[in-house]
Amino acid sequence: MRSRDSQAAPRFAYAPPRRRPAVWRYAFAAAALIFVIVLAVRREPPAQAESIVTWKPMTDVLLRTPGNEMLTRLPEIPERK
Repeated sequence: MRSRDSQAAPRFAYAPPRRRPAVWRYAFAAAALIFVIVLAVRREPPAQAESIVTWKPMTDVLLRTPGNEMLTRLPEIPERK
């Protein structure tokens, strides 16, 4: 019975889609390689770092508050006679 059913059914041929060569992969790899080479050639030596003694943060201004001078000097205690 099963063989008669399979003989009566039409044969469907499935053809997988043709794959194109992955040209875009090669193009991306070439572009990445060129980018890395350009970065390696154009690399400049790092600038000399500032000494930690002379460095001041950019937000140092925000720490200066009104009355800050009271916190930076010692109070003067008058002498008793």
